[in-house]
Amino acid sequence: MALYLTSTGRLIQAFQDWRSRDRRGTLSVGLANGDGGAAEKAAVSLILALFLLTGLAYSLVVPPFETPDEIFHYAFARHLAAGNGLPVQAPEKTGPWEQEGSQPPLYYSIVALATAGIDQTGLEEFAVRNPRANMGDPHQPGNKNFMLFSAHNAPLRGVNLALHVGRWISLILGALTVFFTYLLARYAFPHDRWSRLLATGLAATIPQFTFISASLSNDIMITFASAAALVSLAALGSRARTHQLQRRHWIGLGLILGLAALSKLQGLGLLPLTVAVILLNVRLKIAWRRVLVGALLAGLSVLIVAGWWYLRNLELYGDPFGTQNLLSVTGVRVEPLTLRGLYGELRGLQMSFFGIFGWFSILLPPWTYTLFELLTVLAAVGALITWWQTLRASAGLYSLRQQLGSVTGISALWVLISLALLAYWISVAQGSQGRLLFPAISGLAVIGAVGMRFWAGFLPLTGRIALGVAVPFGLWACSLYSLAVLLPDSYGLDGMARVVDELPPDARPIGKVYGEGVELVAARLPDREAFAGEQVPLTLYLRAHQEQTRDHELFIHLLDAAGEQIGNLTTQPGWGVRPMTLWKPRLLYEDTYQIPLDRASPTLARLYVGFTDPSSTALESEGLLPVLGGGPRIESRVIWTYYKSLEPTHVEFDTGVSLVGIALGQGEVQHAAQEVVEIDGDESIWVALRWEDEGGSAISYAASLRLYAAGEGGGWVVQEDADLVRSGGASMGQTSRVQYDKLMQLAVPPDMPTGDYELRLTVYNSETLQPAVQVGVWQPEVLLARIRLK
Repeated sequence: MALYLTSTGRLIQAFQDWRSRDRRGTLSVGLANGDGGAAEKAAVSLILALFLLTGLAYSLVVPPFETPDEIFHYAFARHLAAGNGLPVQAPEKTGPWEQEGSQPPLYYSIVALATAGIDQTGLEEFAVRNPRANMGDPHQPGNKNFMLFSAHNAPLRGVNLALHVGRWISLILGALTVFFTYLLARYAFPHDRWSRLLATGLAATIPQFTFISASLSNDIMITFASAAALVSLAALGSRARTHQLQRRHWIGLGLILGLAALSKLQGLGLLPLTVAVILLNVRLKIAWRRVLVGALLAGLSVLIVAGWWYLRNLELYGDPFGTQNLLSVTGVRVEPLTLRGLYGELRGLQMSFFGIFGWFSILLPPWTYTLFELLTVLAAVGALITWWQTLRASAGLYSLRQQLGSVTGISALWVLISLALLAYWISVAQGSQGRLLFPAISGLAVIGAVGMRFWAGFLPLTGRIALGVAVPFGLWACSLYSLAVLLPDSYGLDGMARVVDELPPDARPIGKVYGEGVELVAARLPDREAFAGEQVPLTLYLRAHQEQTRDHELFIHLLDAAGEQIGNLTTQPGWGVRPMTLWKPRLLYEDTYQIPLDRASPTLARLYVGFTDPSSTALESEGLLPVLGGGPRIESRVIWTYYKSLEPTHVEFDTGVSLVGIALGQGEVQHAAQEVVEIDGDESIWVALRWEDEGGSAISYAASLRLYAAGEGGGWVVQEDADLVRSGGASMGQTSRVQYDKLMQLAVPPDMPTGDYELRLTVYNSETLQPAVQVGVWQPEVLLARIRLK
């Protein structure tokens, strides 16, 4: 360790200078200031403190395993903590660590040592995956949770404690990365305090970086190692221009590069960067022998630290990097990228660099990404203009070499190498994320500060103050918003499928009871205009009469008159975050959904709501929760029917049942029941009936539709009977009249003669078969429509 620290040379000297700087210095936001004193140290300390506090909040707010691949990173560390050897990857048997088993082991070994004394049994019960998890599509409105019980507040013990210990190790590495960014900025801007603090603030406040720094992930290990390597290279280059490099400097540099190579494959990209820095800064004509010996010492140090890992991969897989095994798990890109696909990749890369949370599923407000793009463009353009101006001021190859060998040049070279590595990954693998650029975050912060400094030069002093504060503060505000609003909403931490005290006035009573006391109390139904769009809103009001022992899935279907799907949604309640075993008995939950439509503006759509076992593949199976009083049929799950046109009517029967609306047609064509209906003989007639009666009645009724030949003594030729499934089982105590719908189909016989017919309706008691009669008419049959078969 002493050798490692000694190797950084000027890095440690810079830290000591920072600690012992003249306290008479004051914090200034000018563009040409010398080294800072107490005020600058206070500002850096404040930035680090805010980073640590924000990261700690992320580590506690984000539910277990809700950061990208965290469950797989944890499985690797847990495997080592249990005293096992390194994982051996195979395409047919990946293990619980999946693709992460191919990663270099430095980070996992550190976490394993820190968590070896924690009892980590019970992972399977603790980490239950959401079968409907939405990964990689942040525009989907729900199922943001990768784990089923993310809304549950788990105590810090066992698996959860080990996970958080790993998160806090990452957070420390993230804070060191921020501090090393400050040290790198000291080399880049030795007389510009404003730029030093801006670079430090940028690295500390990018929301995605803080989010990843608070997760158990080896991404932060390579990010820290890369930042340390950049500072060491900056120190080496600075010393090489003025002093001879000692062997300890070379060995220490090799150790740092070895640790980076043992953190993640991206660490190997630091090797060509190191060669470039040596060639650009060391006076080869004077000290070529010393440089050659030093380079050999550095290379030998890299081999001692990390060489064994790559030799192991070569022996096991025939591939020193293990990428083939990794790609066999993550998936190889089959089709080459098009320009449009590349734009989408780059767009997603830029967005996720600044802030897409969860498993690439939780977005900040859209306008923030526009600001991020503006910030990126301004910083890049400003940096390019500054570089061009500097190059023109002292033309020649020597000037170009000086620019590339400077700290900003080293930072830019590392950014370019990182982009090249990422481009290769995008070309062979499916998908990319901004966190893959975090190893270059220190260099990006320095380049960003160069670019922003150019634009700040056009501003007065107050404008420079505002710019230097507003950019980091705006980024930090995004983190605060995600912690206070986005993450609680997405994971149900504030009660998604939230509890309400009473039903709103526009909620329609339903009263269906499923299984062991799961009641759909009411629903706020969509209006007609909703069916003209791409999604239909629906709000359900649910409650459990007792503790639930199984997590059934909620399904919402929209089917047309022929039973064809119009819209479909299957999820855990609460858009995935409110599984039934977390429900509190007798609480009323409000559950709002957007049902995607397969086609807009249907003539008729029936809304089915029910619960099913996620392990079941068929709705008509034992996994379908029965409806109290409705039997196992899917028909009993209808809670509402949408009509493009419902003809009002009022036929009251002596049993208290009333027919209040009718619609009929064939396929997507609806006919007016008040006119003579002309039909084709090759398609069934559908008849939709809206009923009204007293809720909670124990008497079961059925409806019978008959098609009679017109004229005196004409007999019926088609008949269809169906039970009227009502709101039996409701516990709302409703005494007002409630409405429900019934859809019936009349199959037209192929040999039925053309001519005129009458469609008649009869209502009867399902048990006694006694027909009901119309009040005031006292006849059992009702003429619904006159039909002409063409």
